[in-house]
Amino acid sequence: MTSRLGARLGARGEAAGRIEACIVYDRSIARLRTPAGSTPPLELELGIDLPTPLADAADLLRPLRAKLERAELLAPAVGVVCRVPHIARARRVQLDLSRNRAASPDALPALLAELSAEIGADRMGVLEAVDAHRPEQRSRLAPVDRSRAGSAVDARGSPAPAASAAAACVGPTRLLPRPVSLGRFARGAVAMVDRQLFTIEDARFVMRLDGVEWWTDAPVSRDYLRARLVSSSAVAEGWVYVDRQTGEGWLQGWCE
Repeated sequence: MTSRLGARLGARGEAAGRIEACIVYDRSIARLRTPAGSTPPLELELGIDLPTPLADAADLLRPLRAKLERAELLAPAVGVVCRVPHIARARRVQLDLSRNRAASPDALPALLAELSAEIGADRMGVLEAVDAHRPEQRSRLAPVDRSRAGSAVDARGSPAPAASAAAACVGPTRLLPRPVSLGRFARGAVAMVDRQLFTIEDARFVMRLDGVEWWTDAPVSRDYLRARLVSSSAVAEGWVYVDRQTGEGWLQGWCE
């Protein structure tokens, strides 16, 4: 089916932006496996939004196969329908005359499409720098869009200014998935990170945020510090902030 789709798309100079597979169930077995009182499903629909439009049959098969391998069927399949509901103009690539062998321009788009089908489109993207005060908001995962040529765009649609070099150098090199509470911040406070117990021996003030995002319901007022954390087997420099309203300390990341 992907061979037929690829042939039709290639002949028209078009590419698929989304591909869908519809698996038709055996109705009698689907009815037996459906709880009483529920309407048995007649088919299973699988949709894949391709990060970059694809037209080659092999490239279309890769994300579709990854999606089908993870599908759980309620009943045996008696038919399969493959559709392309979104069609875009195919990319035109200039021939390369300077080398005997050139890298395929569709290798990366095909890989992105396969990863998107395997782990989900919301878990794959490109990191963009954001002009923000809080370290946890200085980057974001943006959808892959090769037509943007890597320019960052903010929520209003205008290019976002890059974070200043001074702001970038004082921040942590690695943030934790979630900040770890240190309780009332003081020398000797204890934090449990990755099943390892750390004790704060020393701390050095770095910067202060006072009333940041005051127009929201939760403005931020924090003191940021670089803290020396010691465990039984390691010594590390942590990125800590203290909530100026409550006095509670939080280990947010590491400075490496």
